Amino acid sequence: MIKIISIKKDTKRYLVTTLCGNEISHYKISEDLLIEMRFLSPKEITESNYNLFLSRLPEDAILLEGIKYLDKRIHSEKEVKEHLLNITSSIPLIDKIIIKLKNKRLLNDEYYKDAIVNNMLNDRRDGKNLIIQKLKEKGLDTSFEYPKEVLRDNIKYLTIKFNEKENKEPRKSKIEKCKFFLLRKGYTEFDISEYFDSSLITVLDEDKLKALEYQKLMSKYDNDIERVKIELLKKGFKE
Repeated sequence: MIKIISIKKDTKRYLVTTLCGNEISHYKISEDLLIEMRFLSPKEITESNYNLFLSRLPEDAILLEGIKYLDKRIHSEKEVKEHLLNITSSIPLIDKIIIKLKNKRLLNDEYYKDAIVNNMLNDRRDGKNLIIQKLKEKGLDTSFEYPKEVLRDNIKYLTIKFNEKENKEPRKSKIEKCKFFLLRKGYTEFDISEYFDSSLITVLDEDKLKALEYQKLMSKYDNDIERVKIELLKKGFKE
């Protein structure tokens, strides 16, 4: 005699306890398998039905792993496939699980892409190149619109923030460093030439900065005035 003696709902899974002869077994299964096997309440089941249930457990375990992985945070289809490949080498099985996860609305690359783009545009204020790089890493479509007004505002915001933090540079040097900072943030040279506003770059007192740098360089280069002048020009100070 084979009986299902209890069914308990757990977080996104069910705990099924069976009695086969004198042996009690416990299984963690998905709602899909529970419904498929019609294990809706404690009851006696046939041996063939029990064997079918056992044969479905490996696939169900992969499904549960996919659900668990997506429970932690949102992932792309590419990331889920790579994760499941650590558990099984069966591509057809993984593809089958991917379909089930999509049907459960746990996996949606379009939604994930929109979330990434929105975060990088409006919160992180990243440039197009960084956003495309991130989408490629996730295996997502890289096409998206970067509104011109958002591009302009982001470059302005980042320029102001950079200007507030960097106050020990001559203005010319500070401008070049800010442009390089924007390049690292993913903005293209065209974006920067189009929207960078150099009037937002200021220095507290360039003459004072130059005097301080002059003293340091004179000490470093043993009062070699010509060498010091060259170094000051390299650093962006005016003659």
